[in-house]
Amino acid sequence: MFKVDDLQGVHRMNGFITGCQESNVLLRQDKILTYLSEETNTLLPEKIKNVLKQEKRPTGIFCYNDEIAYMVLNIAYDLKLKVPEDLSIIGFDDSPMATIMEPKLTSITHPKEKMGIDAAKLIIRLINNNNHFSECDSILYEPEIVIRSSTASI
Repeated sequence: MFKVDDLQGVHRMNGFITGCQESNVLLRQDKILTYLSEETNTLLPEKIKNVLKQEKRPTGIFCYNDEIAYMVLNIAYDLKLKVPEDLSIIGFDDSPMATIMEPKLTSITHPKEKMGIDAAKLIIRLINNNNHFSECDSILYEPEIVIRSSTASI
């Protein structure tokens, strides 16, 4: 499930879709949940509940961030689903929340400190170049998965 009213969410969703395609994983568009920021505490929990109540519910959910993964975990527990036996959950950001949750959350991490340093350097470079942004100013970071106990082996 992906937030689609910010560029980060759209990039994460596109990366997820690309990863599935490159791995020859069949991906049905109707199984990709999207939401807007203002729906996070209103419509999103209901969307999650509806998906998890389906007769052919997913066996795994990849979430926009760890906060949404925590929401999925709580809804799964309310529906008497066991994580990871009935449902695997993966978050994104590898926030401190990932290690506090039970089961501990499998999450995608990225180099937060390096990103901050690179952002500061870019701001200085933009100031010195009259806000001229070029393609070489873009930086892609390789994410890593931190496997914990919220996912089952397949």
